[in-house]
Amino acid sequence: MSVPDFARTLARVRAATGKKIDLLVVDADFMQTAEAVHEWRAGADIVVGTPGASPRLGYLYVLAIGDLAADPSMGPGELASAFVYYAENRVTSAVKTEGIPGFIERLDRWVTAVTGDPEAMKEAREAVGRTYAYDANGCRDLYEFVGRVGGALPEGHPARTAGLELQGYLERELLPSRSRNFPERAEGDPGAGAEYERAAGLGIYLPERIYDSARYESLAFASGSKWRDFLMALLR
Repeated sequence: MSVPDFARTLARVRAATGKKIDLLVVDADFMQTAEAVHEWRAGADIVVGTPGASPRLGYLYVLAIGDLAADPSMGPGELASAFVYYAENRVTSAVKTEGIPGFIERLDRWVTAVTGDPEAMKEAREAVGRTYAYDANGCRDLYEFVGRVGGALPEGHPARTAGLELQGYLERELLPSRSRNFPERAEGDPGAGAEYERAAGLGIYLPERIYDSARYESLAFASGSKWRDFLMALLR
């Protein structure tokens, strides 16, 4: 199933039950992206997943469900945190979909600030290759990328200010639980290293050279945000 296919399935579930799913835990590879959670926002209150490859089972399900069995009064947010903690991938997060409209608003504000300034665009182009790529198709960590761009700009620069606001919103409102909150789980993990230090667990399409229109244009995020405009300016 494609991401839009799954969104249509979630819509049918909501139509049949009259409500959203409380917690959607996805163990497929490369699914915790701005594009996917935007597509699924109408069908689930919280989405747990990884923007990277999901090894083995994806989660230690017995332990996560064991926490719920031990405390049946646990709410969806607490159970989401348990799944993030017991994820087998180092970078995993929980997204509160009610925060997506505010996220889009701040992302668009950042895009406007960056694309409106040649210096900021230069730093953005240079930051792409330095931002950790979750897959070969150009999925990179949004939080890290925005931080790298802002860190190269002077204090008070509009793009830096907009980036700090976007990062703060990601931390406070959109990503209540992230695997980087549990550094002890990195010990002995060959996949954990310096490249993960700035990652927050939300990927976004950020190719270095070629824009895959056939893959991207079918997603609502391409028309529902200014990110596509940013990609066009970046790759121009």
